[in-house]
Amino acid sequence: MCAIGHAIEDLALEEGNGQVMSAFQDFANFETHRERYCQLAATVDRVQALAAGPKPRAARRIQFLRDAKSAGRAFWMVSYEGRHRHALLVCRQMNRPKHFEDGIYTGFYTFDPRLVARFRKDMMDSAKGIDSGLREFGRLQALDHAAKQIQQEFAREKETLSAAFRELMCSGGEYHADSFAADLDKGLSRLLQWKTRLPEMLARAESH
Repeated sequence: MCAIGHAIEDLALEEGNGQVMSAFQDFANFETHRERYCQLAATVDRVQALAAGPKPRAARRIQFLRDAKSAGRAFWMVSYEGRHRHALLVCRQMNRPKHFEDGIYTGFYTFDPRLVARFRKDMMDSAKGIDSGLREFGRLQALDHAAKQIQQEFAREKETLSAAFRELMCSGGEYHADSFAADLDKGLSRLLQWKTRLPEMLARAESH
């Protein structure tokens, strides 16, 4: 996670323009990255650091944004929006370790400008108390879960169809075309059930 975050910061340093916004969960975590962010602040147009807890001592050209309600405290985020390139890493902590290094996170990275902008807005809204967490993260996580379920079902039916073809070719006439057609109908029926469930699954995801 930290390596991908540093790669996004390197991208910002290479571009030398645009804005960086990072969420550190708690400002105590910022101190490890202070020198790095002072370098970013001297290079790009704007640098924002968002976290809960007491603000750290001032640093030139770094805007510290306090997450007063700790709504985004579970999230670690590094975002960059430049003239030519955009990048985002966002992760949600899944455990509560005593030491930061023992944290377990789930998340993703993207280079899509629309997602980068939406997550920056979500994080800002959470810090202001407008929303209770990153809704966009929950929405995308639900969509990802639905997509994986559908892919698994397609993979299962593909394997069933391949097995039926193999049986048809190797059975020496014992496995008839009628049996093959019946097995095919079963697979298509299961896929049709997924088709009817898909709008409901997507609607649940969009409601996150």
